[in-house]
Amino acid sequence: MYHQRDAIMGDTLMLWCNTTESSGVVWTWKTKHENITYVSVNGSITGRPRPLLEFSVVNTSKGEYSLMIYNVHPADSGLFDCYETDGRRIVGYQLVAKSKLLSIL
Repeated sequence: MYHQRDAIMGDTLMLWCNTTESSGVVWTWKTKHENITYVSVNGSITGRPRPLLEFSVVNTSKGEYSLMIYNVHPADSGLFDCYETDGRRIVGYQLVAKSKLLSIL
């Protein structure tokens, strides 16, 4: 099951993940066009999935490793999953990012 999160281009979005593990979590990201990409292991960024995805992993409290996505673009849409380091999935989000609409009067 995925929790849907909607965003408008340029938004900053936080995806929460709570764990009992003290060593951290693994965040993954999957789009229609790309395979699963590991975003973070144990709170350390392991690599950027692509240049336009701007993110960080925030340890906001003991056991919470939230994924912050900055300056959201429509190409960031996809499935984000948070896993325990042993591979058990904790939570999943479906990000639907849309362009800003300009209205001309």
